[in-house]
Amino acid sequence: MSKKLTVAKFGGTSLADAEAIRQSAKVAILHNVSVVVVSATSGTTDELLRLAESLTKKPSIESLKTIESLKIKHQKIASGLKLSAHATKNLDALFTRLNNLALSIIAKDYPSALKELYPSMRHVYRQRIKDIPSTLDGSSLNRYPKRISDHVLSYGERISSVLMADALEKAGAKTTVVDARKIIKTDRNHRFATPLVDEIRFHTEELLVPEVKNGKTVVTQGFIGRAPDSSTTTLGRGGSDYSAALFAEALNADELQIWSDVPGVATADPRIVKNTRQIDLLTFQEAAELATAGAKILYPKTIIPMRRANIPVYVGHTFQPDTPGTRIEKSSSKKPLATAVSLKPKQSLVTLTTEQMSQEFGYLAKIFAIFARHKVSINQISTSEIAVAFTLDGYLSSHAQMLGELRELGDVTIENGMSLVSLIGNDINNTPGLANKIFACLETKDSKIAIRMICQGASKHNFCFVVEGKYGEESVRKLHEEFIGK
Repeated sequence: MSKKLTVAKFGGTSLADAEAIRQSAKVAILHNVSVVVVSATSGTTDELLRLAESLTKKPSIESLKTIESLKIKHQKIASGLKLSAHATKNLDALFTRLNNLALSIIAKDYPSALKELYPSMRHVYRQRIKDIPSTLDGSSLNRYPKRISDHVLSYGERISSVLMADALEKAGAKTTVVDARKIIKTDRNHRFATPLVDEIRFHTEELLVPEVKNGKTVVTQGFIGRAPDSSTTTLGRGGSDYSAALFAEALNADELQIWSDVPGVATADPRIVKNTRQIDLLTFQEAAELATAGAKILYPKTIIPMRRANIPVYVGHTFQPDTPGTRIEKSSSKKPLATAVSLKPKQSLVTLTTEQMSQEFGYLAKIFAIFARHKVSINQISTSEIAVAFTLDGYLSSHAQMLGELRELGDVTIENGMSLVSLIGNDINNTPGLANKIFACLETKDSKIAIRMICQGASKHNFCFVVEGKYGEESVRKLHEEFIGK
């Protein structure tokens, strides 16, 4: 493959309507993209989530209205694109399959539902994989809501790939659609599946490389994969970036491009701070810290394959492709103290206190084991002699069993609705007086923002702290003004 090999991902806003899809196709051709990875069209995943919830909790004929609404929405896009007869047939087939799945669940036709959810069902039964239902009764589906949800959600990306491929054909590209689930192999952790990198590389060589060598533009889906039992999995909300990075790594691509409706990565969320600036260059480490700290432009795990394979990333504006975006590379000669300020709202601050923790070996391991069993991820952690505090995404009302296990280890207090604020930059842990400067800028005549937890020292790229949710945005604005705006 003599030409530069580029993988590009187009997000939901870049596929919002017929005009947006046409523009995305133009950008892909302009940049000689070899593999195009698509998200669902804007708003579709939310609709499919509601559909999945209704089918797994209280299936009724009302669920079909969501499918009909989505069909009308995409038929309008198809009409605007003047979709070919072949693509129209593929689009209709997808909606028919989704509708039939919903009908089989509503009618309690479990064999039909399971055949859709597990394409290699007979082979799987022969292998006696434990977590496949051994009987075809109602409890079979009720026990596996996440599997149903992942399968339903996959239709968003599968539908948009049909639209994008046709738009590329009309723009002059020779295209082929490849089902991402044939390549992105994962474990069975539905909704947050872990990719199996070696298998992905093998299937990429088998299915993608020949198409690229033949000069075709491959269109495939982000966000979705397939478990060993043949069920559909997803990589987490926003995981299309991650999929694109996995494809780029497996292809040993020259560049990964992320196209959305904003011009690169900004120094803060423009909806919170008015005078943000675009960052022209980030290191992998800075980008990883930013994504983990709440920046919406990149899915946090995206950087892992890119850093592993040392493949640069470009973040650009679909509708202003000539506007310079943000490049993300291994290293940079620019090392400002403060690169950006980020906010992660809706955090729970959990504090576990017990005198047993003092001088006892393995106490933290017991705590982490509880979180691991319940598949709950910790964002930040801080410890003292007799207490440990950590932040988690969202509220903990759905984790009653986990909290019960934590209370067996000590007294547990929970503060909901907190915000995690992060100052991202370079050599932060080696900058004298930085903490004092941060605290001073948060305390003014008009307001005094109380800090509930501080995390510093583990990374030279991040200083973060927790405040009450109502002070989150104000904290971001003050930090941005002090460290970047000036």
